[in-house]
Amino acid sequence: MNRNGFYFLLFVALVFLNSCDYFSKASVYESKTEDVLELLLDGDYEEVMANMAWESESFQNTSEEDLKNGMMALSEVLRKNFDGDIELSFMDAKEGDGVNLPAHATLITYELSDGRNLGVLDVIFDDSSGKMITISLRNVKEPKPSMSFFWLFGLLTLCVPAFNLYVIYLIKKSSVKRKWLKYLAVIFLNVPSLVYMPIGGFSLELLSFQMLLGISVHYVNYFGAAWAVGGPLGGAYWFWKLKFQKNASVSELLE
Repeated sequence: MNRNGFYFLLFVALVFLNSCDYFSKASVYESKTEDVLELLLDGDYEEVMANMAWESESFQNTSEEDLKNGMMALSEVLRKNFDGDIELSFMDAKEGDGVNLPAHATLITYELSDGRNLGVLDVIFDDSSGKMITISLRNVKEPKPSMSFFWLFGLLTLCVPAFNLYVIYLIKKSSVKRKWLKYLAVIFLNVPSLVYMPIGGFSLELLSFQMLLGISVHYVNYFGAAWAVGGPLGGAYWFWKLKFQKNASVSELLE
């Protein structure tokens, strides 16, 4: 094995080991979050306090009484807005940078669901002790949306990559030079982007490029689900160039 092959395998091994560590830590934190939620719903605040990372610098100016009152308020909000069992669904994780998030800490965001209503839970864990620094709730009692229109919109967005593929076919059959540049224009120049989310609806992102022939999809849970479709500028330009400029000069078409 040559040196480049060795370094490549070493890189792959490091990425794999880091991914294993990441998912292992996320699994442990999710289990602890489920336990704390159950304790909050049961009103066992002493056990909740035992799961907090008191040795963290974040608690230097926080008394046990203040934290307990905060946990009681959170418990009341949970019981008031969610019925029955609450299920957790992983949304996102960020490691601390020492600026917006304490160093050696991890912020994990979960989606909460009782089958009818949704919410978002943010939990910051101290990586040294594996205990919680903060736990907070947002987007409380968001009605669970229907996903029918989400998938219908996804089917409609397929028109854009179909159009782009047709333009690529036209370019391939044409006599233009440097076809690979035209292909890249069709593949990457898909802007602005129309985004649809089941929670949040439509939005227009003027400087967002969709580079997979014009569409992208993200589907992990309800809050994170999104379709994005870009305006096929590159495809539209070359479609017009090849279809409606048949009388253009040869030099113009071969540019």
